[in-house]
Amino acid sequence: MNKLKSSQKDKVRQFMIFIQSISCLSQNDWKFDVVTDNFFQNPELYIQESVKGSLDRKKLEQLYNRYKDPQHENKIGIDGI
Repeated sequence: MNKLKSSQKDKVRQFMIFIQSISCLSQNDWKFDVVTDNFFQNPELYIQESVKGSLDRKKLEQLYNRYKDPQHENKIGIDGI
């Protein structure tokens, strides 16, 4: 994070607050794979109340469907295709 511009660092901080990253990690024993899976399976548990109203679940699902793995519909590959 040291090589980021101050505006980029601010965006990282905002994102961490948005997804409540420390809370997610601590609730899932600091296991990143478990955290990411749980976050994407249950985003409503982690997104702040003030942001929930602005979340468009339909658009989120469209984005996921665009990048999901054709053989494994519950996954997005590392290439995002």
